Amino acid sequence: MLFVALDIDVFEAVICVEAFGDIDVLESPRHRAVMALLRVVFRYLPVELVAALEALDHIDDSDVRPEWATGLQRAVVRRLVNEITRIAAERAIGWDRDI
Repeated sequence: MLFVALDIDVFEAVICVEAFGDIDVLESPRHRAVMALLRVVFRYLPVELVAALEALDHIDDSDVRPEWATGLQRAVVRRLVNEITRIAAERAIGWDRDI
């Protein structure tokens, strides 16, 4: 496969093209690091979200709406930034541990 030959993860490529409209953002070390993080964080998110929602008796399929995407994106970004900041602070004081 072409992506394997280029050492590009398919999930990362989809994120780059969908979010940035350009796979060339992977040439930037910062973008590459963020894409690799997002690949790991979100690869199984759909499976986990479906399972979590199925466990809630009071939420059915008609309650899940695409209009919620903007608010959910803001919440996820806020949480990711908070966690990255916390981890960086812990590493700065020498407390390097797994999350």
